Amino acid sequence: MSSPAATLETKKDIGPIPLDYLPGLKQNAKFDVVAGFILFLIALPISLAIALASGVPAVAGLLTAMVGGMIGGLLGGSYVTINGPAAGLIVIVLGAVAELGALNPSDPMAGYKFMLAVGVAMGVIQIILGLIKAGPMTNVFPFSVVEGMVAGIGIIIMAKQIHVVLGVKATGSMLAVIAAIPSSFVNMAPHAAVLGAIAMVIMILWPKFPKLAKIIPAPLAIMMITIPLAASFGMNADGKPLVGLVNVPLNFADAFAFPDFSKILDPISIKYILTFVIVGSLESLLTASAIEKKDPWKRRNNMNREFWSKGVANSVSCGIGGIPMIAEVVRSSTNVMVGARTRWSNFFHGFFMLAFVAGLPWLLNMIPLSALAGMLVVIGFRLAHPKIFAHIAHTGKDELTFMVGTVIGVVLVDLLVGVFFGMWLSIGLNAIRAGSQNKFGSAGLFLAVHIGFLAGVAYFHWVAHNELFSIACMMVSVVMGIMSFKTVYEVKASGDTVTVSFSGPAVYTSLIGVRSMMDKLPGGKKVVFDFSKAGLVDHTVREKINDFSEEYARETRGTVTVTGLEQHTPTAHHDLSSMIRVIDKSWATDKK
Repeated sequence: MSSPAATLETKKDIGPIPLDYLPGLKQNAKFDVVAGFILFLIALPISLAIALASGVPAVAGLLTAMVGGMIGGLLGGSYVTINGPAAGLIVIVLGAVAELGALNPSDPMAGYKFMLAVGVAMGVIQIILGLIKAGPMTNVFPFSVVEGMVAGIGIIIMAKQIHVVLGVKATGSMLAVIAAIPSSFVNMAPHAAVLGAIAMVIMILWPKFPKLAKIIPAPLAIMMITIPLAASFGMNADGKPLVGLVNVPLNFADAFAFPDFSKILDPISIKYILTFVIVGSLESLLTASAIEKKDPWKRRNNMNREFWSKGVANSVSCGIGGIPMIAEVVRSSTNVMVGARTRWSNFFHGFFMLAFVAGLPWLLNMIPLSALAGMLVVIGFRLAHPKIFAHIAHTGKDELTFMVGTVIGVVLVDLLVGVFFGMWLSIGLNAIRAGSQNKFGSAGLFLAVHIGFLAGVAYFHWVAHNELFSIACMMVSVVMGIMSFKTVYEVKASGDTVTVSFSGPAVYTSLIGVRSMMDKLPGGKKVVFDFSKAGLVDHTVREKINDFSEEYARETRGTVTVTGLEQHTPTAHHDLSSMIRVIDKSWATDKK
């Protein structure tokens, strides 16, 4: 951890903190216009690829990036994040379009329009959550479950898009799609496969040439190579291109579509509204938190504002034919690297997107689909990279179990069930480790009720086919888990020292209150977190305290020390693994 003095020196070296809004535009236009243009070049093909993979018109991805940049950027609570369509939402959008489309199979656009209504409703809920200051809700999700959710999405993207790379269609359940991969290789369309392979190779190798990548981003390089190559392949006997191409309207007015709210109260709609709110909000707020650390000036984001601004942007986007968006971490990281200083880089990335779609749509219609799919296969692999599993395993076998459980649920059932199952596993293990320290007064009784809710989810999902009751069981089970473990803390100030003493299980389900307490601590003090009376301190709590200690030193020049863990046993060799204060060392199953 760098010292406060070093942090201040760094800020001094890079100049004063940039101004915001109109003064910021005047001060930093030469930086933010260039950064916005670079991000536009990166986001254009990726936005097309995400929309097509999501089962919606290609132009929907571009509308999303436009609204995300021009509206979400100016209203947002962060300074250098980039909003737009994201690979992490492909699975949800695709599922919503397919399931809602089945409600009106005679209309091929019905699923898309019903999904737009779901997206608008999601935005309204996000606005409400932001206004009631629900930004800290992300704290109730353990890191391993979040990583499992993202990895599961990555696996689904790879499994579905590899068929598009090969120029073959694959339908059915996820297991059927995965099982059909060998057949698609046998029956591949050679021209499409060549373009897809080129895109994948560029995506993989381009980062190894950072100087070149800074001038020509990988997605732009793919377009520069595959567009003329696809054109050189010529036409088939029917006068159609040998490879599938993007199709966007040549008339900008035809790019818009509008939601159909007639099925908004259907259980399927409610399921996807809830899924969008949870996943979209979680990914956006986590991205904002991650990019805050990469911001050269370490400016503090307003998470509640970030929440409601995403709601406004999502409602507008889905209201005109776009899809739900998030603050996307890779584009946001790139934004920082290319020298963006304020929210105006986000705005200009959306503005350039608008200008291109309105002025040069014919060029978009020359982009080969298999090249876009090749980009997504590599993106999907990065989301589910083996190194991520290895990192989680290093934090403990328990955390790896939560992650793998989430992945299995996401891939084999759906995203909402996957996240629930990961949290169900983590809450259950915490109940075992905490013993009688829950509202039921007994680990056995708590687990019996906990298992009962899991059985209810399974029954209503697979037997009764009642989505509303299945979702209700999930929600009640998770809320019960959150409310059952009460982390008790006491704050005492003595001179320059502030001591926070914890008792009971210090687990992630209590982090909303704990984080609120930490935000209220006076700055510039010697803060001591004492866990000597806490029977359990889980990995997520330790990660959050570690993040807070860096933040506290950076912003207030204070210090944070953790004490009282001498009598606790770690569950893994990782510095921030879960710690259990027990006499029976057999709890530490991962230590040997």
